[in-house]
Amino acid sequence: MIQIGKYAIPWWLLVCVALLLSALVATVILLVKRGKKHSIMVCVQHEGRAAGVEVGNVHNIGRRDEQQDSFYISDVMDEPTVRQKGALAVIADGMGGLSGGAQISRIVTGAFMRGFEDENIEDAGRFLYDTTLHAEQLVEEYMKQTSIDGGSTLVAVLVREGGMHFVSVGDSRICIHRDGKLIQVNREHNFGALLAERAARGEISFDEARDNPKRAALTAYIGMGKLKQIDRSLKPIPLQAEDTILLMSDGIFNTLDDKQIMRAIDCDAAAAAVRLENAVQDKEIDRQDNFTAVVLKNINEVDRYEMQ
Repeated sequence: MIQIGKYAIPWWLLVCVALLLSALVATVILLVKRGKKHSIMVCVQHEGRAAGVEVGNVHNIGRRDEQQDSFYISDVMDEPTVRQKGALAVIADGMGGLSGGAQISRIVTGAFMRGFEDENIEDAGRFLYDTTLHAEQLVEEYMKQTSIDGGSTLVAVLVREGGMHFVSVGDSRICIHRDGKLIQVNREHNFGALLAERAARGEISFDEARDNPKRAALTAYIGMGKLKQIDRSLKPIPLQAEDTILLMSDGIFNTLDDKQIMRAIDCDAAAAAVRLENAVQDKEIDRQDNFTAVVLKNINEVDRYEMQ
């Protein structure tokens, strides 16, 4: 027996408590280390609902050795900021064929995070465009300093006052799920898009465009130098109540078709993210790419508009 104050406690009980505490600490350390191995992100708001926006996200390493996707979501629970600036979501997909993909994607999302938190955003479209150019500048400076060769795609949306502004570079996607349809609002900057244009003009056959082995090669990405292709909204896209905005890296849409994606996201935002992750993992693809998605659901009661 060991006397502690006015209590006599058996020595074996103290030993058991000490062992349990040691096991708990070891488990927490292991989980933290695993989390660092499988997740690279600048900031994350896993789910939330405030000021008319629901948010969910999935960020998974897939079956790769390194997570090269990065993302940022502003805090939608901060209602004053949401009403003043809006809700910002960004995904950057580092290019797996280059050495610095993971670092570059984090620089890109970091530029948007700092810009959103530090700036007084009056013109949402201008903010997205200027921040894209700033991110490209930061990446160029980083690659010069480190001699690392890298690149990243970019998709970003800013939702405020019932409208969505967007910017994109590369082949990640921004879609709106409305009335049972999945509508892609940005163009993909890859060789396949150029081949499709040539086929439409009759310069090559559609079979040649479809079967070209280089069709997935990017024609624009952050890190290539001066950007010649930037997709962006010149005016906000009006949102309807219950519209779902989906940002996703190619690890999602190269694994799931549109019908499978729509089935997964036909629910609240947090559940949609979980269902997307489960749907990708259920495919059990041997070399499943990193996959990241951000789901934003508009829950404002707004007037109905038709997509143009």
